[in-house]
Amino acid sequence: KPDTAVQAATACKQKGIFFLLGGISFDQIPAVRNWAETNRMLYLHHTATREGTANQHFSFTGLPSTEKMGETFGEVVAARYRGKKVGIIKRNSPNWEPGVDAFKTLAKKYGIKIVAERSVAQNQGSYTQELLDMSNNGAEVVWLWENALDSTQIVQQAKGQQYNPQFPLVPLNLTSQAPGPGARN
Repeated sequence: KPDTAVQAATACKQKGIFFLLGGISFDQIPAVRNWAETNRMLYLHHTATREGTANQHFSFTGLPSTEKMGETFGEVVAARYRGKKVGIIKRNSPNWEPGVDAFKTLAKKYGIKIVAERSVAQNQGSYTQELLDMSNNGAEVVWLWENALDSTQIVQQAKGQQYNPQFPLVPLNLTSQAPGPGARN
């Protein structure tokens, strides 16, 4: 969470560190980037939105932005699932939304038909309604724009509902827990 991440960064600074190495979290990184600028602390981080990075001098990443990840998923869906009906299950967060916007821009360019789009809360737990909405709207492909643990839960719950669309998602999303036998990604 952003506030907790800033507290952790502050505690690290008080210990005399000279730089921060941030983990994965689209929500925490923008908050810590702003903290790093104010505190003139070097911050190396994972993927995050480009929004709010103008004139920042202390935050760096070698990874693609959230926006670029959304574009990449648009390219993948256009190449692998052309003509399929697509649904989106996404994190309800302004720090995740730029990736969805970029995906939808590519979807429009390539004529990808998005039949359903549903937002989920952080650590929501149950995705029954979102998956029913995807299924009821005929989504053959469901892009999961959610964190690793929740993406795993969504795939497992879809399988439990006998709903088996293709799930394009970030590869690391399946390294923390396997979705179980027979689940497709």
